[in-house]
Amino acid sequence: SEAGSVSRENQHLTLVDLVSNIWNVMNESEGNDCDPGYIVDGDSCVACTAGSFSDTVNATSCTSCPAGSFQDKEGQTSCNVCAQEGQSTCSACAAGTFQDQEGQISCTNCVAGSFQDQEGQTSCSSCAAGSSQDKEGQVSCTGCAAGSFQDQEGQSTCSACAAGTFQDKEGQVSCTDCAAGSFQDQEGQSTCSACAAGSYQDQEGQTSCSSCAAGTFQDKSGQPSCSECATGSYQDQEGQSACSACAIGTYQDEAGQTSCTVCAAGTFQDQAGQESCPSCAAGTSQALTGQTSCSDCAVGSFQDKEGQTSCSTCAVGSYQDKEGQASCVLCAAGSYQDKEGQETCALCSAGSYQDNVGETACMLCSKGSYQDKSGSPSCNKCRDELTYTTYIEGSVSADDCQGPLLSFKVGKKGETQFMTNTGTISVKANEQLDLNAESGNWIVRHPNDPYREYFIIKQGD
Repeated sequence: SEAGSVSRENQHLTLVDLVSNIWNVMNESEGNDCDPGYIVDGDSCVACTAGSFSDTVNATSCTSCPAGSFQDKEGQTSCNVCAQEGQSTCSACAAGTFQDQEGQISCTNCVAGSFQDQEGQTSCSSCAAGSSQDKEGQVSCTGCAAGSFQDQEGQSTCSACAAGTFQDKEGQVSCTDCAAGSFQDQEGQSTCSACAAGSYQDQEGQTSCSSCAAGTFQDKSGQPSCSECATGSYQDQEGQSACSACAIGTYQDEAGQTSCTVCAAGTFQDQAGQESCPSCAAGTSQALTGQTSCSDCAVGSFQDKEGQTSCSTCAVGSYQDKEGQASCVLCAAGSYQDKEGQETCALCSAGSYQDNVGETACMLCSKGSYQDKSGSPSCNKCRDELTYTTYIEGSVSADDCQGPLLSFKVGKKGETQFMTNTGTISVKANEQLDLNAESGNWIVRHPNDPYREYFIIKQGD
């Protein structure tokens, strides 16, 4: 019944007491010792209580279980490895600690570089790559910050990314090389810097950028290369973001140059940024280099070719009265020019003619002809060539046409009179009168120029 019932625990203790009493009676009657696990208590043997033990015969006391062990039963000869002295159970190691041996009185903190996030564990876990832990007894590891990394397990610190590399994420096992066109000159950085305009970097993982060489440029940032200056431009300095146009009077026909070339003599350039110099046109010239224009040929000169450094003077027999001409003009019939580089031709004087173009002199009208005007291409013949003639060349008037000589006489005051069928010709005393022995003709010479034939009087039959 409920009133007369005994709990299992009480029932157990009662049975233990009963067995102990029976054992004691037997020992007393037979004179036996108390076994290990029991102690002598007067005339009886008493079982050691839970948490203690006895490992000898006829022990007079029980020994408490030492620290790091326990015993949850009575009458035992030893303890089980476990916790605190006198305890019947062991305590689990807290998170962040461990114990890998039996019978220990405490747990050990996880060392730096490791962690344990659960209780009652016999070991700690190494921090994974990409994380670290610099303290002992921790329940977790910390991911490497941006700008750092850790490629091994169980480490207490992370390493800063080297110059030339970066890491923009946490908890990483490596850093990334700066891309071409960028650089990083410091450690532990989360980004790289773009190369500035005027510089470049063609390799990854670099700590600096290189300046664009002379003859090249870069107008954008973050570029892996520089561009050559185009034809018509140049750059004579390093690290530039633009090229300069060639000035007027110069040119550049190749890319990537550090200077421009001066236009040669015979050429010019009147615009900036050009890759060539035009040749001077026909009718012009340029003797100097680096010029922006050509000069027209002066009057009296010409140039029939392009790209020349000088003009040529008009030859004798020609002229040029305009500037910038490619040729000279031949003197027209009735004119002449006996000098070079002239802007006009001279007209043949009265008594002379020229029937060709481009001549250097005029010809006297032959005997039997005359010309009373200048600039004539021919002479006029006497009205009757058989009866009338001029007795000298270069006659300037029809009056010079005379008939044949009939007779002559010496007049007063030293004058000589020649009678012809057209009248009488008087030769003054101061005029030289010679008789040509070969032809028999009388030659009257000008008083001021004895070498000039004034006129000729033919001897009549």
